[in-house]
Amino acid sequence: MTFRLVTLLLALAAPWALSAQSAPPSSPVSPSATLEQRAAQLPSMLAGKVELTEFFTPEFLAAVPPAQLKLVSDGLIAQYGPPLAVDRIEQQDAQRGTVFVRFEKAVGRFQMTLDPSQAGRVAGMLVTGFTNNDDSLNAIADEIRALPGATNLLVQRLDAPAAPLLAHNPDSALAIGSTFKLYILAELSAQAQRRRLGWDRVTDIDRKSFSSKATENWPPGAPVTLHTLASWMISVSDNG
Repeated sequence: MTFRLVTLLLALAAPWALSAQSAPPSSPVSPSATLEQRAAQLPSMLAGKVELTEFFTPEFLAAVPPAQLKLVSDGLIAQYGPPLAVDRIEQQDAQRGTVFVRFEKAVGRFQMTLDPSQAGRVAGMLVTGFTNNDDSLNAIADEIRALPGATNLLVQRLDAPAAPLLAHNPDSALAIGSTFKLYILAELSAQAQRRRLGWDRVTDIDRKSFSSKATENWPPGAPVTLHTLASWMISVSDNG
């Protein structure tokens, strides 16, 4: 199963948050005419129908080149469908606000900062998240069932095992790749909660492993805590 694109897109969009956004937010106010005008252009800009030099400041485009903007926009559209309209605007002050854009499959949140000295062009923008339309466990299961090949799914609480919350071919055995690390993490957490092990317990690195991205160059016998090892295991898929 492929990961959703949102993490990658947020990482790519991070440079959109420029210094103009550093001021502390204030209580929302009624959107200004300039912000409403720019917000109304946002869906068309994402669809490539607005001249970028008319929408963004030169400083913004120097920091985030058009090619990167297109990469992010194309990725959002590939995942959430075409942008349709602006749902609403929550303005923080005279030049800053959050624009809620309705896509075919979700509503995205875009924090925008305008530069009044440049005809209200956008000087900073940050994608802060998406809310999928009609998202639910059953909707996720339907997507998995529609995938080609053999698929299965089991959603169950680990702290109070009972009837599964959701199941699709739960008894079929399939390769799970790095997902096995989640089972290790769950067992480690369970033993920590039962105080059989502590997150601060120190162990030694006594072997090498393929794809040990974090620990492959550490010396033999290096002492590390279980918390450190678990963090590397999950954050960079370290097999060591």
